Amino acid sequence: MRISRRHILTTFLLVLLTVQTASSVLKLGVILPETGRLAETALAMRTGFELALESIHYEESALEILFADNFADPDSARSAAERFAARGDISLLTGGFPSECCVEVAEIARNYDIPYLIIAASADTLTKGSDRNIFRISPPSTDYNDGLIGWAVTATSVQREIAILYDDHPKWEEALKDLQNDLKARWKGKVDFFPFSLGERDFGDLIERIEPMKPGLVWLISGANDAVGFIRQCEEHEWAPAALVLGTVKYVNSRVIISSYEVTDLSYAPAVWFRTHPYPDVEHFTTMFNERMGETPDYRAAEAFAAGQVIIDLEQRSEGHSINSVRESLIQTDLMTVIGQVKFEDFRDFNRQNRVRTCAMQLQGGKWVTVWPLQLATADYIYPIPDWRYRKSEKADTMKPMIYTMILIILIALLLVSGAKKRRDLLDRMDE
Repeated sequence: MRISRRHILTTFLLVLLTVQTASSVLKLGVILPETGRLAETALAMRTGFELALESIHYEESALEILFADNFADPDSARSAAERFAARGDISLLTGGFPSECCVEVAEIARNYDIPYLIIAASADTLTKGSDRNIFRISPPSTDYNDGLIGWAVTATSVQREIAILYDDHPKWEEALKDLQNDLKARWKGKVDFFPFSLGERDFGDLIERIEPMKPGLVWLISGANDAVGFIRQCEEHEWAPAALVLGTVKYVNSRVIISSYEVTDLSYAPAVWFRTHPYPDVEHFTTMFNERMGETPDYRAAEAFAAGQVIIDLEQRSEGHSINSVRESLIQTDLMTVIGQVKFEDFRDFNRQNRVRTCAMQLQGGKWVTVWPLQLATADYIYPIPDWRYRKSEKADTMKPMIYTMILIILIALLLVSGAKKRRDLLDRMDE
């Protein structure tokens, strides 16, 4: 069969058009733990990510998003990453939670030479290698306490003693180790450690041991219920430490802590991000998230929204959507997002790691406020914490006007009822 020159040219143009169309779409493989113990967190992250992309109507843009579930299981995460990489048309892997799953995805990214944008995993080792493909938006775990320790160094003397109470359970080992390393680098005073068992009912002995030390602050690493239990017993012993620090970023979103604010009020906690931070689009993002989910976003949802902003930015800057062009665009990222400036840098022993300004929060009047660093602060910090008697008297003083108002309302109501009764009696007599 004879093939005409015109037919060959038409076929060539169709093939060329197909190649150009394929290369004009940036395909992402997003891996999150959407089933299992971390499903709630994954849903918040996916929602944050999609809200950012929806802002540019990504269904109509040059982005194609493919999701995979890692079931919070490293082997499943590895399988999902391999499936994406083997397709041959994925230019960027992202997701990145939890850390143990990220380790496996990062290895696949190295093997296939595909850039991997980690959103929320915190393990230090993830960005300590020399691999050119691993980028991270969230801070490493060793930086989580930076804002709080920065506040403590300023508000208290670095020579003051610190008492660290911790739940002696393996799940708190990493948080305790990070805190030890952070304090070793910046604190010059003595640091004492006091272990206790999960569900401790009586903290009396610990309180009697710690109170004479008069520590500059008491740092609690435990579950929220144990933290509340300890603070309640501090009140029973009429001992108010200069500062109580609830020692992980989870506390800021803990309903247990907020609902118990009559005793936990004025406590401190570290945070990666908070919805009052003065970054562009924070209020808009928070409103959208609340409308979609019926709750306020946490820091992981904000990091996912920031990841969406980064991807939108690199898609617009990339010359084509090949793996190499996407990688180069990530390297050149310098973008203001809802979590602050995102820029992948080499510092200390980290590579392609974004610097995040973490902060110190204080619960004031049942609401968390940022008190450090000053550039992000929405309120002045209260240190040292007033003793319990003062706090009770202050609360009573606050309640007095409310009580007087209630009494006045009751008296007026009684007078009105009495007047109405007298009028009815008078009318009845007139009718007679």
